Amino acid sequence: MAKEEVNGRARPASPRDPGEIERLVPIVYDELRRIAHRQLRGERSDHTLDTTGLVHEAYLKLYKRDGWHSREHFLGAAVTAMRQDCALSPGGK
Repeated sequence: MAKEEVNGRARPASPRDPGEIERLVPIVYDELRRIAHRQLRGERSDHTLDTTGLVHEAYLKLYKRDGWHSREHFLGAAVTAMRQDCALSPGGK
């Protein structure tokens, strides 16, 4: 899907519109997995989350969020959520 289409769907969302994130995540899922994989490369080998788990944990955090204004804002929020999950995990730094 083109970036414009993603940006068109990445308008502010809220918990009152949970369908917005459900429509957006499949569009950027592969990119979220690449980000998670890069994030985990820097972690200890005994980290408790794998790539898929980290993406899903980020999804749960983003699901509760007030909204985002662009594709970049959404992905930035996902990166922040992944970093927090890595820092809080027993195997994290």
